[in-house]
Amino acid sequence: MGTILASAIINNASVALNDVAQVRWTQSELLGYLNDAQRAAAAVRHDLSVETRSFLLTAGATKQTIPTDALSLIEPVRNMGADGLTAGMPITFTDRNSLDSVQPTWHSDANALGYVRHVVKGTDMRVFYVYPKAPATWNMEAVFAVAPSNIPTAGSPIELDDVYAPALEAYVLHKAYAKNTKSANDLQLAASYLAVFTAALGAKSA
Repeated sequence: MGTILASAIINNASVALNDVAQVRWTQSELLGYLNDAQRAAAAVRHDLSVETRSFLLTAGATKQTIPTDALSLIEPVRNMGADGLTAGMPITFTDRNSLDSVQPTWHSDANALGYVRHVVKGTDMRVFYVYPKAPATWNMEAVFAVAPSNIPTAGSPIELDDVYAPALEAYVLHKAYAKNTKSANDLQLAASYLAVFTAALGAKSA
């Protein structure tokens, strides 16, 4: 979570919009745009909003599904036993093609280790696979990308790190100008601010 208040970003946007009194674009409306901005940023960059948690695996299966409130699996960490509290062996990523070549029966093989050793990710962000298959009632600790919580009021801090405040402000301005679909100039400004938002996230990623 950041320390910059939502009101600071909203007020900066109001100045840029020449609407300091927030008549054309109310504070409530701009706060909604700011929450949209956080979700858009997290959708582009899954590493911006993450949570490390112990997660109950589907017993006796290699195929697993991430928690319903998560966006994707960022990285596995370690085994956490049947109670979800007992730290165990580390879990690492492995390549599916290599595993298929070396151990083609890995989806059906019994778990002789008693814990999970590797995780395989595919193109479906909501699905991953474990090797060997998960024991009965078994937890793993992992880092998941999660959607940022809504900022409840203008007096609350942003959910993302403060360094992304300029990008969030650019997205707020994008949404504000996009509101006036009858003005070619406003639509051009909306597109420009969206480009600023995207470039800011890309620059941070690089």
